[in-house]
Order: sequence, then C-alpha cells, then structure tokens
Amino acid sequence: MEIRPGIHQIPGLKCSNAFLLVEDSGLTLIDGGLPGDGSKVLNYISRLGHSPQDLQRIILTHSHPDHSGPMKELSRLSGASITIHRSDTRYRAKTGERWLHYPGQPPAFDWNLPFFRRIPVHETIKDGQVLRVMAGLQVLHTPGSVRLHLPEHGVLFTGDMLLANYQWISPRWNEFKRWTRLLFPH
Repeated sequence: MEIRPGIHQIPGLKCSNAFLLVEDSGLTLIDGGLPGDGSKVLNYISRLGHSPQDLQRIILTHSHPDHSGPMKELSRLSGASITIHRSDTRYRAKTGERWLHYPGQPPAFDWNLPFFRRIPVHETIKDGQVLRVMAGLQVLHTPGSVRLHLPEHGVLFTGDMLLANYQWISPRWNEFKRWTRLLFPH
C-alpha cells in the first residue's frame, strides 16, 4: 500500500510492519517482519514490477526477530546489504564479521531454524548519519532502536516506538504525520 509517493507499507504482515522505499536507482526495505514473511516482501516487490535484485539495502530499526526474521534469505536472494545500528550487533572475532544480536537472544547458530539463525550485518549506521535514500534518510538513535526520518516527505519510521500497553498500533499516515510534527516541529 503506497502511503506517500514512493513509500509503501508491505501488506499482510502480522505483529510487525515493513516499508519499501522505491526509487529509480533501486529499492530500500525498512524492517521485514517475522521469520517466514520474506515471501510476502518478495511478492509485494514483484507486484510493483520489480525483481528481488532491485532490492539494494535492508535497514533494520532494531534486531528483534519480528523485524529481522527473513533478512538472511532476503539478502541472499537479492544481494541486498543488511544495515543496522552497531549496538544491535555482535562481533565474531574468529571470522571478523558482525551479526544481529539482541539482549536475551538465545545463542545464534548457523542452523536454518527461526530465532536461532546467525544473520550477517554488512553495514552499521550511527546517530545523525544521513543515508542516500529518497533525498536523505536521517538516522536517529534512541535507546533500543533507531528512528528513520525522511524530512522531505514528512515521514518518520519508528520501529516499535508506537506501542501502547504492549499492543501494536498500526502506523497509518495520520499517525506518522502526528509523530513527525511532535518530534520535528517546523
């Protein structure tokens, strides 16, 4: 569902949200849902007339499995890099690689089991960084997550910030607009 020109919310995900930023130069995915949601992401990309290889970058607001579930498969199928804040990663000295990590996570193995997979990280982001996505995607690090702000489009991707009593609030455009005005008054 296109919520703003070039900004899509991927439909059909449960307990999570994923957004696709569509530009002539390629696609950027923000979060991806639970393990098993990768086919929904790929089907939506296909419905827009794109191939998996058009997906260039996957940006995660944080490493919880309801946001990062299908990342390993999506990255493998598309060649997209997985990007996240450094605090959501762990370093593996033996290989010199980083992978997703969150507090309380069971040990990650190279097994193909949901919640136990080691998911590689290709790029880390930091607070204040502006990514070359849709005229500037600003990274705002807050404890436990990053927020991603598209000031030119009046959109703020909040990860789990819009939670009430541990229930999901579906992020509709009016809520994005309201949060953007509260957090970034002009």
